Amino acid sequence: MNRPDGSGPPEAGGSRTPNPAVLLVLGVPFHDVTEDEALAWIAARARSRQPSQLVTSNLDFLYQAWRDPEMHRIHFEADLVVADGWPPVLFSRFFGPRLRGRVAGSDLVRRLGDTARDHGLSVYALGGQPGVGETALKILQERSPGLRIAGTGSPPLSPLLDMDHEGLRRAVAAAGPDLLLVAFGAPKQDKWIGLNAGPLGVPVAMGVGGSLDFIAGAQTRAPRWIQKIGLEWFWRLVSQPRRMFKRYSTDFLFLFMMLFRLALLRVSPAGRGARPTLPDRAVLDARGAVAVPFRPLNRAEEAAEFCGLHEPAASGKILVLDLSGFGWLNSLELGAVARLARAGRRSGRPLMLANASRRVARLIRIQRLDRYAEFPDSAEAFSRRLDDLALPPEERSTRWTEEAGALTVLLPEEFEREEARRAGEEFARRRSSGGAGTVVVDGRRVRYVDSAGLLFFKTARRSAGEGLSLRSFPEPVLDLLRSEGLDR
Repeated sequence: MNRPDGSGPPEAGGSRTPNPAVLLVLGVPFHDVTEDEALAWIAARARSRQPSQLVTSNLDFLYQAWRDPEMHRIHFEADLVVADGWPPVLFSRFFGPRLRGRVAGSDLVRRLGDTARDHGLSVYALGGQPGVGETALKILQERSPGLRIAGTGSPPLSPLLDMDHEGLRRAVAAAGPDLLLVAFGAPKQDKWIGLNAGPLGVPVAMGVGGSLDFIAGAQTRAPRWIQKIGLEWFWRLVSQPRRMFKRYSTDFLFLFMMLFRLALLRVSPAGRGARPTLPDRAVLDARGAVAVPFRPLNRAEEAAEFCGLHEPAASGKILVLDLSGFGWLNSLELGAVARLARAGRRSGRPLMLANASRRVARLIRIQRLDRYAEFPDSAEAFSRRLDDLALPPEERSTRWTEEAGALTVLLPEEFEREEARRAGEEFARRRSSGGAGTVVVDGRRVRYVDSAGLLFFKTARRSAGEGLSLRSFPEPVLDLLRSEGLDR
C-alpha cells in the first residue's frame, strides 16, 4: 500500500520508488515532480528492476493524446509523466493544485549522465541519424567520467509497423541496459516503447525526441534565457518554420479549444440532479463489484491516502466510484480517478464511475477520461456491463474456432500488448501446423486496438493473404485499420 506521503512500497533490493501526486490536466495525468525528483525516480526505478516507461509530455503530446486513443492510453499507463512544456504548468493552476514546474526531457537527458554514473546504471541510445546516439553518449561520458554505455543503435527509417522489432529487441536485450533512450520522434518512439519495453524488461525506457541531437550538436537548442521565459517553441518556429508552423498552429488551436470548453463548463450550472446509475448492492455483490463513495481531495496527501486505501480493491475486484454530490472535479481528484483506473486495468478490471452530475459527466468526456474509466449512462446499462465483466477470463479473451476448413478468430474488447502477442503466437502455431486455409477475424467485441494489435493484423494479412477477411468490426476500429491499409 502507498504511504500517505505519496511514496510507494519498498522495492526489491531495499530501494523505494517515489510515487508522486497525479494531476490530470487537459486530458493527461501528470506526475507533480521537479527535475531533481524525476532523476531520483529514474534511479530508484532502475534499481528496482521493474520495467517502466517515462513520458515527457508537451503541448503537442497533449493534442496527440486527445486525438489518438493509443497515445492517450500510453500516458495513462506510463509509470511517470512529466510536463515537458509550459502550457500544462501554466494552466494547471486553473484546474486545481499547480504543477510545481516544467521538467524538460532534454534537460533530463543532459543530467542523466551524472545520475546514471552515481548509481552504476548503464545507458543505451536507440534511434536518431547514424552516429548521433554514439556521439551523444560519448559526450555524456566525457561530462560524467565513469558512465557506463551499454550500446547504441540506429535502425533504418520506416513506419512503426514495418520495423524489425524482433531484431531491435535482440540487440537491446544483448546489451542489457538499465536505461533505454529512444529517439524515433513522437508518437513513434512512445508507441515503440509500449510495444517492446515489456518483453525487453528494461527498467526505465523513455522517448527523448531530439535530445540526442542537441547533445551531439546535430541541432541547436534555444539559449537558456529563452527557455526560462517559456519561448523555446518560438525559437524552434523561427529556426524551422516549414516543419513547425503547422504543428504549432494546430497545437495552439487545440489548447484554445480545450480551455474555452473547460471555462464554459466551469461557469455552467452544476446540474447535481443526475439520474442515478449505480445498481443495488445485491447486484454489485453478485458480480464481484464494490462501490466506494468518492470524497473531496485538495491536498496530495489526501489523494495518496485515498488511492492507497482503494487500490487493493481496484486490483482485486471491479471498483465502482460513486460520484454523488460532486458538481466539479479538480485536477487532483481527476488524477486519483486515473490512478485507480490504472490499478484496475493492470489486473484486467476497469474502473466504473457512477452517479455523476451532468457537469461532471461532461467534464469526464471533455478530458476523455471515459476512454480509460467506464461510464455507463443508466443503471440498466451498468448492470449489463457488470454481467459482461463477470464472465470468466477465457470467455473475454481471444477465442479460436476451426470448422469446415475455416479458422474464425473472435477478438476481445481490448486487443493490445500481451493479448495481441499471445494471439500472434497462436496464429503462427496454427498456420505452421497446416491449419485452416481461410481466416475470418471477428471484431464484434473490439473497442480498442493498439500498435501490437495492428502488428497482429499486418502479420496475419502477410501470412493468409486473400484468405483473410474481417467481419463485424465497429466503424472507429475499421477507420484505424484503413489508416494503416489493413482493412482489405
